[in-house]
This record gives sequence, C-alpha cells and structure tokens, in this order.
Amino acid sequence: MKKKILSLLLYFPIILTLQTNGQDEKNNKDLYLKQNVAIVDGLVRSINQSQYVKELLLVDFNKTEPLPDSLSFQGIGFADNGIGFDRIANDGIYTSLITFLHNDRIPYRSNVLKWSVNEYSIIDEQFSYINELNDYLSQYNYVDQNGQSKLKIVIKCTWVVCVCFVNGCWCDLCLPSPQPGSGTVCFTDLQCTITISWEW
Repeated sequence: MKKKILSLLLYFPIILTLQTNGQDEKNNKDLYLKQNVAIVDGLVRSINQSQYVKELLLVDFNKTEPLPDSLSFQGIGFADNGIGFDRIANDGIYTSLITFLHNDRIPYRSNVLKWSVNEYSIIDEQFSYINELNDYLSQYNYVDQNGQSKLKIVIKCTWVVCVCFVNGCWCDLCLPSPQPGSGTVCFTDLQCTITISWEW
C-alpha cells in the first residue's frame, strides 16, 4: 500500500553557504538547489559497537548539475566522496567527517545498524518536484532505531544561499572544492528552527 505523505506549509529559514566563483554562478546554484534538491533524511549508521557516523541524504530530482562535494550542517562537516567512512562517492548520502560514541540515546543495536533520526524531509518553497518526492518517499525504506517504519513529513522552508567569504559568510568547509563546479554548501542552524535529532 502506498503511504500518504503529509505536506506541511511551515516556513523556516535555512542558511546555505555556497562556494562559487561569481555572482551569476551563485544565483544559478541557488535557484537549482531550491527547485530541484530535497534533504530527504538524517540518519545514524553504526560502524562498530562503540562508534557511529551521521548521514544526510540529499536527492536531486533534476540531475543536470552536480551536487556539492561536501557540506556543513549543525557545525558538522559531511562529505560524499567515497573517502573515509563515506561508502560511495556521489550517491547523495553525505557522511560525517568525524565519528561519535554510542550512548544511552544512540545505543548500538546489532539488528539495526542504520536508522532514520528525522521525521521530516526538507524542501525549499520553490521546489518543483513535490509529486516526484512523494513517490520517492512512498518507496523509501527508512526505519527508526527500533526497526519500525515511520511516516516522513515534507516541510517547506526558505533556503537562503550566500557565497563563501562574501559578506561574512563562512564555515569550516569554505575551501577549494576537489571537483570543479560542485563547490561546498554549508547549512547552519543559527537562523533555523529545524533540528535533526541525532541526540534523542
């Protein structure tokens, strides 16, 4: 049975810091991200009994431009380059550059090594592929830490994009990109009320 996806018209600003070489490129990247890309999920993946990594799943429903090589979210760096703990380069799954210790809130579970920690999929108000996103989510295999499937709610936000080093825009990943043209995006939670609960 196809799951019904709820779409809530809630608006929260998301700050993205995007490394580009000029204003025109910045504007093109800005519009492309807003219209085509969804932050589908935030996940935890155990790498052993004591440590785990955090993951963000971004889905591009247009696929005519490369997604960023790396991004920063809630002060944590993520990469999708197939290096370190990132399994596959350019698959849209961004893996944290550092590991975290399992604890009472995020315990190690031998039967569930990867699970969703976020009930929301986040899109910009200019997102153009809501039907495609709903179809994607109806088939998306996500579970919570107890192995139970959860309904994914779509939230519309306002994404604000600025250029690294311009007008004070900065994060730790505002560095030259190893893949020309893809750049680095920084999601900060300084002006955002949406929090992915990796620390339930």
